Amino acid sequence: MEKESPAFGKEISGEFFQTIFMEAGDGIFLIDEQGRMLEMNPRGCEILGYSRAELLGQPVMKFHPPDEIERIIGGLARLAEERLIIMESAFIRKDGVRIPVEITGKMLSNNYIIGLLRNITERKQAEQVLRENEEKFRALVEHSPDGVILVDENGNIIEWNRGQEKISGLKKSAVLGKTIWQVQLDLLPEHHRSDVKYIELRTDTQEILRSGIGASLNEPFEMEIRSGNDSVKTVEIVRYSYKTHFGYRMGCILRDVTRRKQFETILEHHALHDFLTDLPNRRLLQDRLEHGLARSKREQHGMVAVMIIDLDHFKQINDTFGHAAGDQVLRITGQRLQNCLRKSDTAGRMGGDEFTLVIADVRGEESCRVLAQKLLSTLSEPMEINGKNVQVTASIGICLDDADDRESATLLRQADIALYQAKQYRNCYKIYASSSTEIMSK
Repeated sequence: MEKESPAFGKEISGEFFQTIFMEAGDGIFLIDEQGRMLEMNPRGCEILGYSRAELLGQPVMKFHPPDEIERIIGGLARLAEERLIIMESAFIRKDGVRIPVEITGKMLSNNYIIGLLRNITERKQAEQVLRENEEKFRALVEHSPDGVILVDENGNIIEWNRGQEKISGLKKSAVLGKTIWQVQLDLLPEHHRSDVKYIELRTDTQEILRSGIGASLNEPFEMEIRSGNDSVKTVEIVRYSYKTHFGYRMGCILRDVTRRKQFETILEHHALHDFLTDLPNRRLLQDRLEHGLARSKREQHGMVAVMIIDLDHFKQINDTFGHAAGDQVLRITGQRLQNCLRKSDTAGRMGGDEFTLVIADVRGEESCRVLAQKLLSTLSEPMEINGKNVQVTASIGICLDDADDRESATLLRQADIALYQAKQYRNCYKIYASSSTEIMSK
């Protein structure tokens, strides 16, 4: 396109401006008081797709799409009052394509308008992509079953999605603008709320917002919260920080893991308890025994006793009444054993018809004898099984932790030896002693 000298006359002149006018990266135009195009630089002609000759003398409104006319008229009114405006509009290029533009206009003393014309197509496309992405992000956040919280640089809540409403029972309108640490405190179960906890929550959050770093960032952790109906939920939380022009902000993603925790508790219980009687199994009983021995040695008061109980002639019950009846006998036996013990003691089922007791804080053999007699008496009481009275007796082997070097495996083995001796007589107990063969019946 041929570069022609601008015709600004006395209003604007000079070789310096002419150079800028001809080489500028934005369009530069001049419009007279009648709204006619008096001048357009090469870049402006390129933006609109017209030659300079095709533009000069034409009313500028001719090149705007009809839906922009009202906006342009309003812009001219503002320009007359403010003398300088920046606005967005659009032109129709010569090939019919709509071009979004940014116009900077200045009113001159003779009511001519000089201005800059910038093609903002790429910017508009980028803004459109950002809007679409923001809409997608907004939809994702709003419809996510997980809770999403955003906190501004001052610790005020600026986002609280539907997932978080469901988890917490608090509506978005009730928390927006409040500090996150106050809402966190309000959500804690009552026994966890205190002034000290409030200061801890506030200090932790303010440190993240100040520096963008924190010990618990990007690492999931669990906590209990109150829900709207005062039920307690367990939530898994991941916190992260991100930087803005004004400082650091914090985001939180929360997931209700209450059902998972309940399931984990059930699984853990089944892993450590007998399925039939719900008593501790061999693994948990061993752990209780080792803890009891360690405590006894550490505190040096009282001893630990192990009692192994085997039901007499249990096979006959299965053969006579069936295995379902046998299972019921085992369940009743487990309940009776627990009823005879203190909370500090443990009754467990090792398998089959064999039960093991761990008795804490035993003062001596006499305590074991008293308990053993009580167990024999209780277990021999008739059981009603399928409308019939069934009587079961038991044999008990006992070993008392009366030596510092005894370990759990030794106690169990020696109690088993005592049980073997007691079963020679049935319905009795035997206390293990390396130099004694004491057998005590009911």
